[in-house]
Amino acid sequence: MNHLQNIKVVNNFAPASQAAAATMDANTDTLGFEYATVLFIFGATANAPVAMSVRHGDEANLSDGATITGANIDGGTETDGTTAALPDNTDDTVHAIHVDLRGLKRYIAPVFTAGSGTNLVSCVTILSKRAEASNVPADSGFGTAIAV
Repeated sequence: MNHLQNIKVVNNFAPASQAAAATMDANTDTLGFEYATVLFIFGATANAPVAMSVRHGDEANLSDGATITGANIDGGTETDGTTAALPDNTDDTVHAIHVDLRGLKRYIAPVFTAGSGTNLVSCVTILSKRAEASNVPADSGFGTAIAV
């Protein structure tokens, strides 16, 4: 099995128009995985977002949730060492937060708060380095999975 097949993809929120000040978040169970890459995917955007971050907690509904230290696009550290800032309203871009899950709480949730206007955005979390491999498509978050 290819290491890229030993992942799970979670569609946190499907592409949809987010109205001004709307906050989207969706919980992900990270049990059995060591890493997560959260992808915020922009389509047409009217204005810059207000917040993009990742929270974690022990409760499935994240009632105990808190933002993961450094997992904030506004002020986090980029992979090249520079300080990240919220993106402007650039269309058709992808913004990533890579999270080392070891030592964190079980559940995570990407959080996106739209700026003014209507913004087309989606979010996908890719969980990787699974403790136990599976070749069942549903275990990886897929309806169909083909390997060639």
